[in-house]
Amino acid sequence: DPIELPIGGTDRAVLWSGVLVQEEPPEVALYWQSPRRGVYLSWYYGGSPAHRYGTSYSRRLLAIDGVEVRDLDHFLELVRGREDRSAVRLLLQAKSGKEWVSTLRLDQIWWPTELFERGPAGWTRRVVE
Repeated sequence: DPIELPIGGTDRAVLWSGVLVQEEPPEVALYWQSPRRGVYLSWYYGGSPAHRYGTSYSRRLLAIDGVEVRDLDHFLELVRGREDRSAVRLLLQAKSGKEWVSTLRLDQIWWPTELFERGPAGWTRRVVE
């Protein structure tokens, strides 16, 4: 069956510990040949906690500290209010379907959580406490 793909692309993303988190684009699920799950890690910055702890990009983030991530809003709920230098346990999935657990230590001073949203006037960015 054909699927309808959005024309506009990504409208919201979160920069969290140096990794760009977004809803998984339908094209990725189609390429991976598996249903969408969790949120998608589309990019990371070198030197960030995401890079240092091997989170990487082009992966799915399925759970945080044992709680399954439903969508981007739920992801924000799960990471909001965490203390600087605290450890977070992540369940990740590769394109092959392989899943593994990784731990990431937050650095809220240099890598605060930021929400990017596209609106009629363009993109906005704000720090999420």
